[in-house]
Amino acid sequence: MVVAEAPAVAPAGSSYSSAEQALLALTLITTWALTTGRTLRSDVPPGQLTEDELIEFWADPLIA
Repeated sequence: MVVAEAPAVAPAGSSYSSAEQALLALTLITTWALTTGRTLRSDVPPGQLTEDELIEFWADPLIA
């Protein structure tokens, strides 16, 4: 898959495309999952996860 490099900062008055947002979300989720060993449920999209599931996934183990 070829993905064009996204600009570091969106130009004023514009927003990132949904494809760029999806790629960023995938990158952040994958990086955090590899770092912490945690996973998200795969039966629903991340936008449909509960607040508690998201907190459990994203909570920093060094803060606890």
